[in-house]
Amino acid sequence: MKKSTRTALFLGRFQPFHLGHLWVVKKLSRDYTEVLILVGTRQKKGRNNPFTYSERNQMIKAALRKLKIKNCQLIGIPDTKSDAVWMRKFRKAVPNNSIMFSGNNDMLVLFRKHKFPIRKVDIYRGISGTKVRRIITRNGNWKKYVDKMVAEFLEQNHLLGKVRK
Repeated sequence: MKKSTRTALFLGRFQPFHLGHLWVVKKLSRDYTEVLILVGTRQKKGRNNPFTYSERNQMIKAALRKLKIKNCQLIGIPDTKSDAVWMRKFRKAVPNNSIMFSGNNDMLVLFRKHKFPIRKVDIYRGISGTKVRRIITRNGNWKKYVDKMVAEFLEQNHLLGKVRK
């Protein structure tokens, strides 16, 4: 199958970047010539958002390097209080020929409301960032839900404590 020349967009918090995210990125990188991974940059710190933009950027890049995925770029997308303002900034930050992929129902509604092309992706094997963080908090086997490079990054940089606080 020939790759689409449209740019695939994949937006997320990636708290942390787990196998479900990686599954979507691998599929998009096979089907599209360019994939932009859009990382939300200004979330409220706390249990749901333990990792900084820089930490998430590094963990994603580590996983992509290991798998030799080269047609993906990461860009930060700042949050705003207004969906309309956010959508205007978003449109300026991405190529005109883009199509968004998301498993988040709120994002599906938002993008459809603003008439931006979007396609739903399924949740991979029931994996979510919430589930991974909960397992880390309980000292369970969280490593089976993330790529080996992500697990190594989290451990080597002593980031698991940020989740367990």
